[in-house]
Amino acid sequence: MRRMVLAALVLALIAASCSDGQDEPTITGSPASTTTTIADAAATTASSAPSTTTTTATVVAGIPASTPPPADYAEVQADWDGSTAPVAAAGRSIAESMLTGDFQAVADQFDETMAAAVSVEALESGWDQLNSQAPLGAPIMDRAAALGPELNTYEADLTWGDGLASASVFFDGDRRVTGLFLRPRASLPTDPNGDYVSSVEYRVPFEGVWYVGWGGRTELQNYHVVAGPQRHALDLLVWKDGATHTGDGTINEDYWAYGQVVVAPADGVVATVVDGLPDQTPQVGRDPANAAGNHVVIEVAEGEYVLIAHMQPGSIRVAEGDTVTSGDVIGLVGNSGNTSEPHIHVHLQDQPTFDPGATGLPLEFSSFLANGQLVERAELTADQFVANG
Repeated sequence: MRRMVLAALVLALIAASCSDGQDEPTITGSPASTTTTIADAAATTASSAPSTTTTTATVVAGIPASTPPPADYAEVQADWDGSTAPVAAAGRSIAESMLTGDFQAVADQFDETMAAAVSVEALESGWDQLNSQAPLGAPIMDRAAALGPELNTYEADLTWGDGLASASVFFDGDRRVTGLFLRPRASLPTDPNGDYVSSVEYRVPFEGVWYVGWGGRTELQNYHVVAGPQRHALDLLVWKDGATHTGDGTINEDYWAYGQVVVAPADGVVATVVDGLPDQTPQVGRDPANAAGNHVVIEVAEGEYVLIAHMQPGSIRVAEGDTVTSGDVIGLVGNSGNTSEPHIHVHLQDQPTFDPGATGLPLEFSSFLANGQLVERAELTADQFVANG
């Protein structure tokens, strides 16, 4: 899950390359520790698979979750709606001020770090450079999230000539702006399997109600879409009491998802098991050389493999060659690999190992609850609260 590091970082106007080869300006705030599940590493590492593999079944060890996830959407609905509504309003206000040229109104909402690093003149100059190449228009799609007391995000796709520009605003708990990004949205590569429909029935790989942090077919909904093997990947978290964690979120045990059980999403045969990799320190540690961390790949049909990543070391209870049934416990949620916080990463692909050469496949789930409503079969999308039906 891509997450902002709230720290005093240098803020500047930088150039971003567009699909047409031109250099376009990007208005930036804190260079957000760009999130960090598998996709970031897959795009930058030449290694095709993690290096530590075990194929011996183990008893579930590790640290089990101290509390279960919410049991019903009603437990989180009012809190989520109440938390995100003011973030959405603040983000839309920023967008409106930019579109009307009131850059002072935007700067007036900066926190101290932003105010010291980005002047009104620099803000206006960056906007003008982008707007001069194609007119920027109103948001056509946006989303807001309150992921912690000091982490509130607003993201939108704006019209930009014949294409799109991406705007991201980060707020602290007082809704002061701690980061601001505006950049062209590159066209997505062709999806060779966009129309693929599996004959397999998948269930969600967890118990209780979980939040879809990233999921869907647009980059606004799902930053994985730019990476071929993970084109249809999902990042799943537990959100309650106003955040994905308790305390200050500096240790894995703070996170509601940490130690929750991971269950097999379908019947199949275990094709790959990687275990023994350490959990990373949330928001600080990364393991790009072993991007998927401790993970399990299950062959569910010919040419169809489901990968579940970032589990706790020593918690995986299946071995390669084992037959599993949908709903069987396969391990515990961890924070191993190239990840910013404990969560479940799951995606469908056409190969049995995590490999940049794999091709991602659409993943539809059957008989699940999305925001309390029964869905017979569909893909999950960002900002849904999902449970097994």
